[in-house]
Amino acid sequence: LTAIVEDVLACIREPVGFDDITLQPDASIGVARYPADGEDAQTLLRRADIAMYSAKAERDGHRFYAHGQDSHSVSRLSMVGDFRRALEVDDQIIVHFHPIVDLGTNRVHGAEALVRWQHPELGLLQPGTFLEIVEQTGLIGPMTTCVLERGIAEYAAWRAAGRDLTISINLSVRNLHDPMLSSQIAQMLERHDLPPAALKLEITESMILSDPQRAIATVNSLSEIGVRFAVDDFG
Repeated sequence: LTAIVEDVLACIREPVGFDDITLQPDASIGVARYPADGEDAQTLLRRADIAMYSAKAERDGHRFYAHGQDSHSVSRLSMVGDFRRALEVDDQIIVHFHPIVDLGTNRVHGAEALVRWQHPELGLLQPGTFLEIVEQTGLIGPMTTCVLERGIAEYAAWRAAGRDLTISINLSVRNLHDPMLSSQIAQMLERHDLPPAALKLEITESMILSDPQRAIATVNSLSEIGVRFAVDDFG
């Protein structure tokens, strides 16, 4: 069985050409076996999912289900489902704006958009509670789109009120690997008739180093339309 899983991973990891870019796909596979890990399809699928998250966390390609993995995985899977539903409603994904102040003049010259999750049962959750799960499950794209839309719309309202501020929004490494990100942001700015230079995207040094070719291509594409960048955690 291990040999079969490794053969599947080898096929998935074959390089793929996209325009002038070579993409390097990857995957995490979780395996649950009948009847040792479950005797019905629902149980087997849930436990294979748990093993898959374990493989993601350890970055080792694949994992077989083990009972010890259940310690927090059930609640983790529940949170994934809750967040997926949260993206479909208007009042759960919240964007707070942290002022950026020039200490020399005490003048607010911008704000950073920070995401929060108003969970219907757990209350207001900070990013550290859910961002890792969101990134690992592929929900980071829709979440970032939501934050960008709300942040840029809020900036447009500030500008209409005569407040000449900048808006800073954090990106994840998966966002930088999205070839559609630059066109998506360009459309948002055009829709609100905003100057690209007022938008600052915050990234970390490790994001660029994880896959320099893809990350730099996205950064260059956004820089060409006038969007600015700031690097957090440099060095």
